Amino acid sequence: MNSGIECQLTCLQVWKNRKVWEGFVKCCQRTKPQSFLVLLQLPAVQLRDVFTLCPELREPLLSHIQTLTPHQVAKAQHSKL
Repeated sequence: MNSGIECQLTCLQVWKNRKVWEGFVKCCQRTKPQSFLVLLQLPAVQLRDVFTLCPELREPLLSHIQTLTPHQVAKAQHSKL
C-alpha cells in the first residue's frame, strides 16, 4: 500500500470500521517507515489506538519524530487542526 492510498483512507476515517481500521494499521506496520507521516496525520485518539493494536510501531515512530525538522513538525501539527 502506498502513502497516497493511506492518506485517502485517513481522510475517510477508516477507524470507524474496525476491520478496515485493523487492516490499515497492519499496512502501516508493514510499510514503515514510509507510513510514519501518514500516522502523524491521525487524530490523537486514533494514534493511541494504533499503538494499542501494534505496539511495535511506537518506538520507531518516536525515533522518526526526533529526526523531523521544525517545519515538518509544524506541518504535522497543522494537519490536525
